[in-house]
Amino acid sequence: MIGSETASIGLKNWWVILNSNFHMVAGWCAKCLAIASIVTMLGGPVFAQRNQSAAKKTAAESVKLKTKDGVELHCSFYEGKASTQTVPVMLVHGLDGQAGEWASTAKKLQAAGFSVIVPDLRAHGQSTKQTSPDGSKERQLRAERLRGDDYKKFVTMDLEAVKKFLVKKHNDEELNIDMLTIVGSEFGAIVSSLWTAQDWSWPLVAGQKQGQDVKALVLLSPPPAFKGMSVLPATKSRAFQNIAIFVAYGKDGKRGNETKRLCKTIEKSQKNVSEPRVFEWAIPTKLQGVKLLQESKLGVAGSIVKFIKAQVVDRAEDYPYKSR
Repeated sequence: MIGSETASIGLKNWWVILNSNFHMVAGWCAKCLAIASIVTMLGGPVFAQRNQSAAKKTAAESVKLKTKDGVELHCSFYEGKASTQTVPVMLVHGLDGQAGEWASTAKKLQAAGFSVIVPDLRAHGQSTKQTSPDGSKERQLRAERLRGDDYKKFVTMDLEAVKKFLVKKHNDEELNIDMLTIVGSEFGAIVSSLWTAQDWSWPLVAGQKQGQDVKALVLLSPPPAFKGMSVLPATKSRAFQNIAIFVAYGKDGKRGNETKRLCKTIEKSQKNVSEPRVFEWAIPTKLQGVKLLQESKLGVAGSIVKFIKAQVVDRAEDYPYKSR
């Protein structure tokens, strides 16, 4: 409604100006033709350029990244405000998921000013190709063929490649990697937790930070353990003692009770912290994971935006930009 009123006022102003300039033109039809011609010649291209620029800004950019073990990761990147105070957000899908299921949420986060990257983890979505170190061999990856150590590579290989991409954006002054936020769904919540702990484990090298960049973590319906991987080691890490954590889940679902118990464990990780920042939202629904986001009336996506603003954006002075 506001936009419509603004547009209407703008058109009225154009009419007053053009009508006074061309008052010598005889006849109502001649005036209309003159006005239409001027607006088309002058205003048309400007409006078109603005619309094209806005569309380009909000459209997802397709990005291909190469992991250290030769997997081609397909990602969608939604550019935010492109400044040194822009929060980067990584969205991590669960087992058998893919980047596409985050599209609506990614756009909402982008609209809030954040830069968002959504990878297809190995053997999921379009990330199904792996080449040998010398490039001579290629094999197709399939989710049903993944085994124990393959899942660990989600952490050690895939998200590391995504982080490397974000660091480049950071050095191009398009975002601030020191304000990194991760949102993980179900098994992706385990992956996100373990990678966050890994990120906080890297030591300084020549006085330069290599990690400790994750400042906020959102876990949607996290299982305590799955496929030989567990959130529990992460709860004992420096990361969980120092960052803001938001856990949201459907309390009426099959895993409602075990997720509630996991929340208690996560809360204990900050028991000696002067300002604990663990937030739990037990939602009255059976929905879990990304399905919580797809049910718009629950408002989960909006709550994630508010969480990031309160726990990261409002603390921006604690995370001054420094090139890497």
